[in-house]
This record gives sequence, structure tokens and C-alpha cells, in this order.
Amino acid sequence: MSITELGALGEFLGSIGVLLTMVYLAVQIRQNTSTIRMNAEQEKSKWWNSFNQELALDGELIEIFERGLRDVAELADPDRRRFVWLIAAMFYQMEGLHKQHINGQLSEDSWKPGERLIRGLLQHQSVNKWWQSGFFLGGDSFIEYVESVRASIDPSEWEWVDIARTFDAADTQPRR
Repeated sequence: MSITELGALGEFLGSIGVLLTMVYLAVQIRQNTSTIRMNAEQEKSKWWNSFNQELALDGELIEIFERGLRDVAELADPDRRRFVWLIAAMFYQMEGLHKQHINGQLSEDSWKPGERLIRGLLQHQSVNKWWQSGFFLGGDSFIEYVESVRASIDPSEWEWVDIARTFDAADTQPRR
């Protein structure tokens, strides 16, 4: 075999090596993307669990939350501040989930509860006034998103929505 033939063989084997490396990297990227999505889904679940657990274990906070949603003016100053910070925390968390959803890290099914939460909260006058106050200092894309949700809500339909709905024996339809 001549030097020229060996060189051609080397180039051929090198190109096969490059091709195999590219296939390997594509598989690794796909696995990494899957892991990132699973982590985002897990973190979302942990946050919902932590938030619900915090409210469930703190009767005073539940009362502040419910009274604040009905009419924030009912609350004394310290409770009003707790209510505002709780609402802010919820919106900042929803902003993070929204970013993950937009970037493809969070599925549509996982994002929908956050979207329903935003819509539900904005149906309360107290939350709507908080939002309009400019207290939320999130990113422009999320603010635009929330503004689009706000614009789609008919103000005459704003009402107290009991977040912690009770279920009776006749309630057999799943909530969507």
C-alpha cells in the first residue's frame, strides 16, 4: 500500500470517526435536554408542594390570603404586607415557570396550572390593584404576558373565587 492510499484510508477512517462522534454528541444532547426538562418538572412540583404545604400548615397565612383576596382593605397593615409579599412570591414563581415553558423546558400540561393561577388571581380586585401598582419588577416578556391575560378578563366578571374549593358528594366532575 502506498503512502497516498494510506492517506486516503486515514481520511476515510477519520471521517467515520467524526461521524460517530457527531452521532454520540447528538444522543448526549438529547439525553441532557430530557434531563433538564425532567428537572424543571420536578422543581415545579416541589414548589407547588412547598407552597401548598406552607399554606396548609399556617392557618393565619391562609386567613390572610383569603381575606386579602376578598378585600385587602380588611387587613391590618402587617397582614396586608404579608398578603402583598405572598402574591409577589406567587407571581415571581410563575414568571420562572413561564420562562421555562417558553424555553421548552416545561411542558404545556405543566404550565397550564400556572396560567390558571394567574388568571384566577387577576380576577380578584386586590390582586389586580397590586398588579397595576407596579410592585412586580419582573421581566418585560412576563409582564406583557400577564397584561395579555388581564386584557382577556372581563372586569364585570371579577369576583371572589374560592381558591380552596370544597367538594361535596355530588361533585364528580374533574376540574380542568
